[in-house]
Amino acid sequence: MFGLSFCLIPASTRSIAEAGDTSGSGQIVFRGYIAGAGGSYPAADPAPDIDVSQENYDWGNLWVDFSDAEKMTITNVGTDSLTISGMNLSDTENFSFTMSGGDDPCGTLPLTIEAGASCTCLVEFHPQSEATYSAVLSIDSDDPDTPNLDVALTGTGVPDNLFSGDRDLSYSVNVGSGCSIVPGGGDGADGLGGYGLLVLAASWFGIKRRMNKTENTSNLR
Repeated sequence: MFGLSFCLIPASTRSIAEAGDTSGSGQIVFRGYIAGAGGSYPAADPAPDIDVSQENYDWGNLWVDFSDAEKMTITNVGTDSLTISGMNLSDTENFSFTMSGGDDPCGTLPLTIEAGASCTCLVEFHPQSEATYSAVLSIDSDDPDTPNLDVALTGTGVPDNLFSGDRDLSYSVNVGSGCSIVPGGGDGADGLGGYGLLVLAASWFGIKRRMNKTENTSNLR
């Protein structure tokens, strides 16, 4: 004795999994096979399928000893639950990742993501010296097609001359329609440092704006 079940799927569909809720020409599913226009095809078994929001992250230039994090979303676009067993980073000195970041944190490993679901983690670049770095974040899962997914990470560390008071630099402050600090050669900035000059310039610019506003108000009376 056998049973027949009917489902409405497009004639071009080659598996039940691909059909979803799509309606189309009537076809017959018999003992694991889909029969219809164009022949009969084995019905696909449920399987996980990993996908990430980006497979390449490039931070460009970033000041040495500063850090910048980017969100990465991991999604299971398959039809069965996905298990992530490991995440390994090739350079842990200049890059890092955390499973508990983003708006929907993935949590701890091993991690299970149901079909159609997703979670987030953070990948971070924090250059330790002036150089260009690259690393690979390898994600191990039970995806039958992609058991090892590699995410490429790149970035360049550059000197943070502006905010380092111990640099052999002098600074000139431009206050006009805007406020800026221009580094130049010299024996330093009298111990004030770039950050101190930035605060001083911003303060002076604010005072000057208030003075101009007061003068304009007086002229209107």
